[in-house]
Amino acid sequence: MAFHLTRYVNDSSVRNVEPGGTFTLGSTNSTLYTGEIDYTNIPSGAIGYWTIPLNTISVQSTPIALSGSASYAAIDTGTTLLGGPSDVVAQIYSKIPGSAPGSGNYEGYYTYPCSTDVSVSLTFGTSNQSWPISPADFRLVAISDDTCVGALFTLQSSGSGSTPSWIIGDTFLKNVYSVFRASPASVGFAQLSEVALGMNGANSPVPTPTLGTPAATVTSTSTSGSSRCLPGSIAISVILSMVTIVGSICAT
Repeated sequence: MAFHLTRYVNDSSVRNVEPGGTFTLGSTNSTLYTGEIDYTNIPSGAIGYWTIPLNTISVQSTPIALSGSASYAAIDTGTTLLGGPSDVVAQIYSKIPGSAPGSGNYEGYYTYPCSTDVSVSLTFGTSNQSWPISPADFRLVAISDDTCVGALFTLQSSGSGSTPSWIIGDTFLKNVYSVFRASPASVGFAQLSEVALGMNGANSPVPTPTLGTPAATVTSTSTSGSSRCLPGSIAISVILSMVTIVGSICAT
């Protein structure tokens, strides 16, 4: 399955219905990305989340290397922001002049001067491909004329049990075309095409949902009262118009 998520930077002109992006099940949409899809395999034993190693985080051109299980990152379209271990998050913000830990309602977050364009990029696994995050996406909200809150927060459960140390959400995923592959289990990213980038911003036309042709026939063999998840053989492209899709597609 694959996702392209749009960005809006002018809330004052947002309509009741806006194109939120495209979700493609069973294939990829080649009009929404360019070049090759760069896949990173899910490590053995990390099955349960779409988890891949986060190799390096670069902030203001300074790289911060990660390694081992502490680098495991869940790639999650259902998470809005980015979360990570408190020590590494503090290290990242230390590279941003004027940043400071938040307090009160912003405890666990950091503030920084709104006049600063924060440059952050991520690399995964053994790939040398660096994926940048737009400064507009890193800037979560302005709490005064000159103070903004960053989209990277301290993940309280980092490193405990089987929970990945990092959660990589839409702050990052809006900047790439993301692909979740079942076999071999892996997550891939690709550069957004001009078509995809053209959907950003308010007043973009709202597209019509489309249903692709099934790639194979699926026959349910479940007994009454039980359910089985389908093996990912149906190609469906759904236009996301302010809709959150959660869970699995199963046959009862």
